[in-house]
Amino acid sequence: MPNLKRTAVNKTGSTVWAGILTALVLLAMAVPVAAFDVTIDATDPDGNPLAASRLALASIAVGLASPVSSDFQDYGLTVSGFSGVNLVLVPGILKALPDVNSKVPGGQVFLLIKPKPNVTISVNTRGASLQETSSPGESRIEIRYNFVDLEFVPSDLSGNPVSGPEFGQALRVTAISPAPAGFTPDSALGPYRTIDNLFMPDNGTGINVNFQTGFNGGSAASQGQKVYANKTYYKLGAGGIPPGPTDSPGLTRIQVRYNVLSVQIAVTDQTGNALAPDRVSLPRIAVGQAGTPSTNFVPYGGTVLIPTGQDLVLTPGLLSALPGTYAKVPAGNDFILVSPRPDTTISVNTRNGNVTKTRTVGVSKIEIRYNFADVVMESADLSGSAVSGSEFNKALKMTGISPAPPGFSADSVFGAYRVLDNLFIPDKGQGVDLTFAAGLLDGQLSSHNVKVFRENTYHRLASGGAGSPASTASPGATKVQVR
Repeated sequence: MPNLKRTAVNKTGSTVWAGILTALVLLAMAVPVAAFDVTIDATDPDGNPLAASRLALASIAVGLASPVSSDFQDYGLTVSGFSGVNLVLVPGILKALPDVNSKVPGGQVFLLIKPKPNVTISVNTRGASLQETSSPGESRIEIRYNFVDLEFVPSDLSGNPVSGPEFGQALRVTAISPAPAGFTPDSALGPYRTIDNLFMPDNGTGINVNFQTGFNGGSAASQGQKVYANKTYYKLGAGGIPPGPTDSPGLTRIQVRYNVLSVQIAVTDQTGNALAPDRVSLPRIAVGQAGTPSTNFVPYGGTVLIPTGQDLVLTPGLLSALPGTYAKVPAGNDFILVSPRPDTTISVNTRNGNVTKTRTVGVSKIEIRYNFADVVMESADLSGSAVSGSEFNKALKMTGISPAPPGFSADSVFGAYRVLDNLFIPDKGQGVDLTFAAGLLDGQLSSHNVKVFRENTYHRLASGGAGSPASTASPGATKVQVR
């Protein structure tokens, strides 16, 4: 209006037009605005509908003119017969005033908005931005909430994710401000996890998170971090602040880095090859840490996490039996003490106790090499040529194997000559002891006790005693031949 008056004075012939324009403006101001309905909804920062779990958290209080209402309601409500005055909106979380969580926008606890016909007005609680877009046939107000899931993740010092039972008692979240709905501080160390549906103002306040980090239930370090959306923050498990944060679009995360080594525990044959399928299920191992042997035997495979530089105490076994039942490895002990190192494979041969180390970039591994063999029980003539026939269908009775293979039971009657599968042969001066009776046509002729080492053929006489020679080398085969 003042500008219009200045135009009338400074421009010749404009006085009449200025008067007409002023009259039109006054007339327009006098015309009442037609009533319309206003829908008020909650969305994410991009205007998409909130997930149900998050929509349930958001709430709104609506007042007319200037009084601030505290009557919080669920979103999706409609103000009917609206006639152009201001609305006073108080966005909230779980029907609480937003100043419990943040001031939106610009440090205020309320929004003063005048809805317009056929227009959608969007207000982002993450900042103080307000946006208008055309929406023919509809008048809307969208309050845009920024919820995030805060993920706690353990990793090694290089940032590679790590997992395992060692992290079952490694995280304790003690405080979150503003606190999410239903949050209660942890009373003790527990597993790493994700805290869902945090309201993230991101208007200069962020969220303050306090927590403790430990390892395998051990002593905990206290940590703190102010968190903003779409950032990854880094902490050290033992305390301290590594570089960071970094941008991580779509993820809000605290990564706790531990000085740990991930060690693969593998089982192979004595030359490092994978065990045959019928043998791979037989070996077991118990893994102890910090110098303490374990008796918790488990199948081979998988990984263990240890503090870098710590020793592992390994107890190889067969089907949950101590290896002393089968062999002492190495050097007469029931257990093996190894010192895993990055980029190194340590191989321990249960056949002879030998330990070798090989550089394997990117992999830290321990291989326990088992020596299994199939022992062929064979009938032969006096010159050593194999013989067969119905006469030998009831000619062998196995009475003992020590150490016994899983599932072995002594024969109660004479049967056929056969192969004894999957015998574990230490070959460290112990071998495996076989006792058996040799016969013919179901009649016993002699009894024998043979100590067997792999890749040898042992000669025994059906009439009793040892042949000559008593044994010969037979690379690739282990036999007991009864002549």
